[in-house]
Amino acid sequence: MFSTLIVVPCTRRMARLMFGFLALVWLAGCSPKFDWRDVRQEEAGWLASFPGKTVEVSRGLNLPGAAAPVTLTLRSTRIDETLFAVGWVMNGSEPVRKSLEAAMIANINAVPSTVIHRRVTLSGREGIAATEVRATGEVRAEPPPSNKPGVVTKLWMRTVTIGGSSPRVIEIIAVGPANSLTEEVAEQFLESLRITN
Repeated sequence: MFSTLIVVPCTRRMARLMFGFLALVWLAGCSPKFDWRDVRQEEAGWLASFPGKTVEVSRGLNLPGAAAPVTLTLRSTRIDETLFAVGWVMNGSEPVRKSLEAAMIANINAVPSTVIHRRVTLSGREGIAATEVRATGEVRAEPPPSNKPGVVTKLWMRTVTIGGSSPRVIEIIAVGPANSLTEEVAEQFLESLRITN
């Protein structure tokens, strides 16, 4: 029994198209936009999945309601114009949590009618209730009196105050342009937060 081999002539144009297609497939496979990886912070007691390599910075803040200046530490990654971050304040309190939440809402110039609050339960330790905020605002690249239009910006955020022997405030944030930060990606990031101790 003989098998028949069908030979299709391959023109230079077809070869270039095929090479181009293979290059696109290779690039798509090698450099995904979101490269999810777990990050654990032992001292603050959280675990989250970030869509890229993270950096960590700390800074002192004077917050309304706080008896003394606090140190906010932020682990974050930026994908295009979108920021994904987990922040924490050791020895934090409920007034500190509320101040951090209000500061993020103010950062995107959200008006009250665009801000939605709800209570959610975090994964990990049982019974950890958090406040979730969804808000829409407008961020301007240049301050007034510039008349350049701002960028419509979406904020998804969860904040929690944890008491006990190691009191702290933890916040998880996805914030970016409304035309590129999708609800699906923002929720995937927020849902990944686990309180580990």
